[in-house]
Amino acid sequence: MAALDMTVIANQRQVVMYFIFLFRDPRYRAFVCEKIATKDGHWDATGLRTETGTFFNGAGGIKAFTNFRQLLVQADLLQDVTFRFKPFPVLSLWFPDAVETSGSFILNPVVKQEFLSSPQSFLVKHGLNGLLNSTPAELNKVKMHITYEDSADQLPIYAPQTSRSPSSPGFKLWNKSSPPKRSDLLPAETLTNPALLERANNQHFLLEKMVSEGCTANGHGPQYNIHIDLLVDTDVGTVLFEMKSCNVGSVRPQVRRAISQVFEYSYRYRDSLKPTVQRCIVVERKPRGQDSWLIQYVQFLGIALVWKKDSVSSLECTAQSLRMLVPLLGNVSAWISADST
Repeated sequence: MAALDMTVIANQRQVVMYFIFLFRDPRYRAFVCEKIATKDGHWDATGLRTETGTFFNGAGGIKAFTNFRQLLVQADLLQDVTFRFKPFPVLSLWFPDAVETSGSFILNPVVKQEFLSSPQSFLVKHGLNGLLNSTPAELNKVKMHITYEDSADQLPIYAPQTSRSPSSPGFKLWNKSSPPKRSDLLPAETLTNPALLERANNQHFLLEKMVSEGCTANGHGPQYNIHIDLLVDTDVGTVLFEMKSCNVGSVRPQVRRAISQVFEYSYRYRDSLKPTVQRCIVVERKPRGQDSWLIQYVQFLGIALVWKKDSVSSLECTAQSLRMLVPLLGNVSAWISADST
């Protein structure tokens, strides 16, 4: 099963690279949308079989065409010998990752915001849904959980303060019922507080809910404010939680962003926190493979790292992270298990 999972992940990454390359290159982008995709966006191999490189005259010719064909083969979208297209992987599994990376190459801030806020609508509007072998109706059904938003560093912008830290932390008891929809957020709110956009995400809400219920079961009242996802005050100190939803390819950037946030919030709200602060990052999936080093790195920084288990709605962490949390939260074994691998 593990080998199969890694094959699936590798294929998804290849398709991500396919999209990024075509999205950035006007020659190939136009070739797919004009010669391969039909009017509804579905692919037809006729244009691929009859092409001799003339479409790329003055822009690479036959070599550009053969490079493009090889790109499709490597992405497992084309059987090279028979010129038959293979089915695209399920869009929801890889398209969000492709959007996040592609958005970083858009220099115009207005265009970038339009693309990141609704990539499906953007592609349909510009006649680019053919890049995904999809009709507008099919593309609009894809559920997107974009973890990056149009902000320079994805951290909040604070109002100027004359005191050492915010005079009114605005903490409230965590008692949320459901996350706000992205469409309900005001543009001004999202520009000054990207955390609101991140919280308009069901997976992010699930992580908050799991931790909140666990802390409550241990006799602690979890709180939150406009910046901090979850905070628990105990007799021993404060536990500051930052939640991060993430796709397969975005674990590393999400963990890195969370590291910045927990330290930044600890500093910004230091007058409202107890002298002892234990920082904790909670992510949607365990860092694996090339990202596995993040587990020890986060703990090296003195931050506990907890992740949601793949198959069940429960939390897990290393024995070292448990040792960081237990002194402040008490026995958490009922809702956080020790990783056995």
